[in-house]
Amino acid sequence: MLRAAALVVLCFAAFAGSASADVFDDNPAAVATGPGAVTVYVRGADGGLLARSSADGAWGPWTAVPGLEAGSGPAAVRYGSSTMLFVRGAADSQLWTNTLTDGAWSGWLSLGGSLVSAPAAALRAGSTTVDVVARGTNNLIVRREFVGGGSGWGPWGALSTPMTAGPAATGTVYEGLSASNVLARGEDGGLRSIHLNGTAQPWADLGGFILGSPASASAAPNVIDVFARAGDSTLHHRPVSGGAWRRVDTQRLSSSPAAVSDTPGRELTFARVGSEIWTMTVTRAGTDTPAFGPWSSLGVPSPPGPPAPPPGPTDTDTDADGVPDPGDRCSTTPGAPSRSGCPAGLRADPSIRYRVVRGGIRVVAYYVKATRGPASW
Repeated sequence: MLRAAALVVLCFAAFAGSASADVFDDNPAAVATGPGAVTVYVRGADGGLLARSSADGAWGPWTAVPGLEAGSGPAAVRYGSSTMLFVRGAADSQLWTNTLTDGAWSGWLSLGGSLVSAPAAALRAGSTTVDVVARGTNNLIVRREFVGGGSGWGPWGALSTPMTAGPAATGTVYEGLSASNVLARGEDGGLRSIHLNGTAQPWADLGGFILGSPASASAAPNVIDVFARAGDSTLHHRPVSGGAWRRVDTQRLSSSPAAVSDTPGRELTFARVGSEIWTMTVTRAGTDTPAFGPWSSLGVPSPPGPPAPPPGPTDTDTDADGVPDPGDRCSTTPGAPSRSGCPAGLRADPSIRYRVVRGGIRVVAYYVKATRGPASW
């Protein structure tokens, strides 16, 4: 009984606090590009966006996404064989997007708006519709919708009820329709949930007390897992439907998390810890008994170093003996490098021309005539 009471006190302490608005919550974003393949996107110290990809757990280097200074953490969503990347611009607070296809970025495009949080994006399950959401200047969650097949981007709209942090979004099916589940922190610090499927829906109260933006992922059909920082900055988890909040571990995080599922039953979470990006793998995700692995560091996000300088001009090697002409004393006759490019058995016949002058001689000309002789010379 005392143990149960202590657990209640611990959870209450983790979720206690006062709600305050987050503007630039510097969360990472993650997207699955195939089974066992994930790319995480972050904002670097200079405002530039960086990406790092893994295949079956092997992480490559950080690479830059050029062309824009970011004013928030990013959002990313897989669309067919492409990745759509979104971020709040640092200079204008507008929503910007860039698309990666076959390893090449299309270039940054402004979608307008005026944002005060990082965006979130989701592809509605089984559809070609992408929902992009963020917190607007009036604290309402604003959204734009992209429909493939020629319709493109629709106008800006807004959801009712003010929120106090940036949202999260995950594709799902709701009431038989393709939908995006949107999560955000309410004015009391608790988590709210709403489904976008073309019909009017109210916000549902999922309780708790969270810091900053939540994160969500789906590793099983129509099952959405939520990850968020509680009042003590530790990672907490719950499913959207049913279940309750639980603390994952005691590690304190420095940002809101990101989450993605790369294979059925498995999810990865990411968050900042100090200046580093850390990641955790969740197995049995989407069940009542998820298993949370240990945190591991992906290091400090940093742009790649400058490219190596181009090679200089190649010196000519007239006699093709491996000794370039500038250092070859016999540039028209092949020879060993140890003999400065001259062959064994080469005899030199020096000659000098001089003139007698008062007090000595003055050299007029000097030359060497080289001729071949026996190898013993």
